[in-house]
Amino acid sequence: MSEHASSTRSAYQSASLQRRLGALLYDAALLFSMLMIATAVATAVAAGEPPSTIALRIWLCAVSVAFFGGFWRYGGQTLGMRAWRLTLFTVSGTPITWWQVCIRLCVAVASLMCFGAGYFWALIDAEKRTWHDIASGTVLRHLPPKKAN
Repeated sequence: MSEHASSTRSAYQSASLQRRLGALLYDAALLFSMLMIATAVATAVAAGEPPSTIALRIWLCAVSVAFFGGFWRYGGQTLGMRAWRLTLFTVSGTPITWWQVCIRLCVAVASLMCFGAGYFWALIDAEKRTWHDIASGTVLRHLPPKKAN
């Protein structure tokens, strides 16, 4: 990574919990739509019969990983993150790996299952990190506003 990219990324502000949750709500709506389409596709492939529960769950998990992983891996932003001007990268400033995508998603789901405790951790962490940031070695930063020409 270039020195300029490193200094620019370190200049970004840590993402606030409010921005994180705003982006999460946007992405949840998009993901819900994608999962409905994926369920319709699975039903069509199963010739109109409901697909087996385990196969459907695996399929929907794969769609979810592809949704978040594709955006995070190739651009550092989901559509919700783009709307809230957030970007994701590793602690070293590089794009995240697929392994980090999986860790981040698993820990984020666990955080939600613990009544959001992993997200609220950002309120007490000095760097505003969540459990999934810490576990995956990633950082979520707030992009500065675009300068008008």
